[in-house]
Amino acid sequence: MRKSTRQRGVILPLVALLMTVIFGLTAFAVDIGYMKLARTQLQAAADAGARAGVLALEDGPNDAKLLALDAAQDNMVAGSPVVVLALDDIQLGNWDTNTRVFTPLFGADESKADSVSVTCRCAETRGNAVPTFFARVFGTGSVDVAAMAIARRRANCGVLVGIDFAELNGNPSSTDSYDSLMGSYDSQPPGDQGHLCSNGAIDVQNGSVNGNAIPGAGYSVTINQGDVTGVTTSRTTPLTFPPVDFADYATNNDNANLTEPPYNSADTSFGHHGANDFLLPSGTYYFTDFSATDGPITIDGPVNIYVMG
Repeated sequence: MRKSTRQRGVILPLVALLMTVIFGLTAFAVDIGYMKLARTQLQAAADAGARAGVLALEDGPNDAKLLALDAAQDNMVAGSPVVVLALDDIQLGNWDTNTRVFTPLFGADESKADSVSVTCRCAETRGNAVPTFFARVFGTGSVDVAAMAIARRRANCGVLVGIDFAELNGNPSSTDSYDSLMGSYDSQPPGDQGHLCSNGAIDVQNGSVNGNAIPGAGYSVTINQGDVTGVTTSRTTPLTFPPVDFADYATNNDNANLTEPPYNSADTSFGHHGANDFLLPSGTYYFTDFSATDGPITIDGPVNIYVMG
């Protein structure tokens, strides 16, 4: 009996020690799991904000930031709404696909951004740190958790495509766009959807690209005189186009709606070389040759142009 009593006296301190260890492991498991849950929720909020912001980049930096802010704050983290500070947590910039580095832009340069970065934080300095449960016993009442997401929009290629190369060389020449729902072309400032794309190099000799200039993989944009308002990041995959089906457009087209000149019905060619604006009506056209210099050509609706030659 004395021996058994002495053994129980030894076991009790061990039980107390093991209970402390078990309690600590429980605190670690529960609190770490809760922190991981909070981070997952933060990541979902950051992802939502970045995706919403990048979809609104074409509407301007302010709209992009506002939509990113709203989308992120629609989420809950640790039972509380996400708090995002627009100035600190949302950035517009450019993403380099080769180095995988995000470079933030500021001020007027934000209009050239192709990516949106959103960071969501739960921090003691903001009064929304993630609370702990068992870890409080060890003096840790809350922890800081953060998550970041970067969304990049695909660089748009518009209707101006040079398969092998593209060169903008005029006196000067420019590409731009306008919103027909907002009025006439002349009533608006140049839009930034005049994208120029190629599988090869792009050479801007004398003019402006109001939009993106996207060269092929391994190629670059050369600007000798002029500018490009959008991004100039090279493509990672080549542009592919299905074979052109001319169907019966050589005889069944809307060429009769065009004035002569610039249209020449004798050889079915189109050449606009005057200083005046030429309005190309909506329709489908077939030409054996198409050229334009000096004066602008304005399109006021859906247009398909087939050029054989």
